[in-house]
Amino acid sequence: MGGAQRKEYDDTESPAWTHPDWMSVIPDDWSLARLSIPGTNKSTSFNGGPAFECQSWTLTKQYQAGVRFVDIPCCHYKNNLYVYHSYVYQNVTFQDVMSETVNFLDEYPSEVILMRISKERTGGGNTTSMAAMFRQLLGDYNSNRLWMSGTMPATIGEARGRVLFLQDFDMGGPVVGVAYSILDIEDQWYVQTLLPHSVEWKWECVRRHLNKAASLNFFAIFITYISGHSAGAYPDALAEQMNKRLWHFLEDSGRQAIRWGIICMDFPGAELIKMIIDTNFFGREIAPICHCGIPKNYII
Repeated sequence: MGGAQRKEYDDTESPAWTHPDWMSVIPDDWSLARLSIPGTNKSTSFNGGPAFECQSWTLTKQYQAGVRFVDIPCCHYKNNLYVYHSYVYQNVTFQDVMSETVNFLDEYPSEVILMRISKERTGGGNTTSMAAMFRQLLGDYNSNRLWMSGTMPATIGEARGRVLFLQDFDMGGPVVGVAYSILDIEDQWYVQTLLPHSVEWKWECVRRHLNKAASLNFFAIFITYISGHSAGAYPDALAEQMNKRLWHFLEDSGRQAIRWGIICMDFPGAELIKMIIDTNFFGREIAPICHCGIPKNYII
């Protein structure tokens, strides 16, 4: 990647600072729907060139930076699950994703990882369904690290230390985790060009949905994708514009506690992630601890 590290955009190998345990100070009786949560789009899309690359930090580094929603699009091929972006294999398996995620939760059991699992494409050579393969692979992991009930946890306390799957493919039976479709979703991902009218249209979709999330009650989880792409708007180039707009939008909203829901980004900067996290704490007598190179004038 280009090696730019700014407050709102980062395509370097490591975040400028980290918030590995920011959920530890969230009260146990809060619901996940009450939170503003940093997320990444196509969270392991590291390969394929500028048209396909959406992130530059490993999953572990994303988690350490404070990301708590990840997007994992899978291809079921030869009785395994491989992570793809369109037709490009990302040299990552579902087992790789789970290994990094469970290791992180073992170290930081106060945290919750929301993980969207979707079907990106169909492969061959299978003797079982994708749903059966998914269930089989989950059997390799400690059940105490997985939320498998099929309903949304009522409180953060119930979900701590677990992966909450947001299932975005047909299981052909009971849901594992929670159905992704129950979220209130804004994902206008196709942005035709980087010309002002296209970028403005995308931003207006984002702005409206963020304001909707901020204004309604806490019964639904909102997710807003800042990301987008097309042959005329590669993910990194669009992220540079969208992330900057998001930064100014959050800044202009003032230092107050606001529920934005999940905000899903390409190439987020560490300060932008921190800004999203901070909206959970403004005006409250709780605050997360920031790690690794935090400026001395950092104030909640």
